[in-house]
Amino acid sequence: MEVIGLVLATVGTTSRLTETVWGLCDAWRDAPASIHELRDFLTRTQDFWSAVRYGLESGNRINNQRSFGPTLGSETLSASPEWEARSTASLIRLLQHGLEALNRLERILEQVADGTDRPGNQTGDNVPIALNSRRRFQWVRRSNEVRKLRADLSRNSDLIYGQLLIMNV
Repeated sequence: MEVIGLVLATVGTTSRLTETVWGLCDAWRDAPASIHELRDFLTRTQDFWSAVRYGLESGNRINNQRSFGPTLGSETLSASPEWEARSTASLIRLLQHGLEALNRLERILEQVADGTDRPGNQTGDNVPIALNSRRRFQWVRRSNEVRKLRADLSRNSDLIYGQLLIMNV
């Protein structure tokens, strides 16, 4: 149940992020290409998480007591409870890591979209700034961090996909 809860939280966060970056692209007509690339990446990420959610919910409806484990032909090999617990714990860690990275990315994009500087700037508060001139500067300043988060999210999604395959979900 914790896995589905984390997947639902991730779907919600990814949806908000995708909406934010699409709005940013619409409002900022001369946005750098990297923002458009991030928009496309987040759209694909949202599709991935929607598919994971659908798969998990479908699996629960079909068989609430489904067995995790490798398959041989049409038979599911019985997995030890210890293996199931480790696999589920590993999946939960990956989901939590991905959700944390999405939350960091969301904070960055909201600051760029709102045209506010980071909390604790020189004036001590989040003051709206001239959008196009400061937005570009702020994006450039934070783009390396965004690039790292994007790579981290991509790698994490690959690991989650692999973990779900191993668990035969």
